[in-house]
Amino acid sequence: MLNHLVIQELIEAGVEITFKKTPVEFSGANKRFEAENVTLVGAIEGFYKSNYVWLCIINDELHCIARYGEDEGVVNSIDDLARINFTWWEYSSDRGGGWEDPEDFWLPHLTRLGFVKTKQVFIPKHGD
Repeated sequence: MLNHLVIQELIEAGVEITFKKTPVEFSGANKRFEAENVTLVGAIEGFYKSNYVWLCIINDELHCIARYGEDEGVVNSIDDLARINFTWWEYSSDRGGGWEDPEDFWLPHLTRLGFVKTKQVFIPKHGD
């Protein structure tokens, strides 16, 4: 029952979840994730690393699964997803564009949890 409450919390917070049919198989170059007892799968966008993660109910627990099948652990709240997103954001600092801003949806959660802080920047106004 807790899984349904977490999913409800995510939806009420404005997280867009795209639900998929089960069973789902995740595979990558070096890792393969398969779960026999997956009862629900939903994709959430706006994450670093691959722009999305999968939420899967596996053996009655809600798990966060990355693109190549890495199980990032059990999700008990939106805060758990914010922590995962922040961890990936930190790891992305030396890849591609580096410290791109987190998705707008996640900023308030990352700020509330103390992972990021707001900095006001002033720029010249040119004919706006």
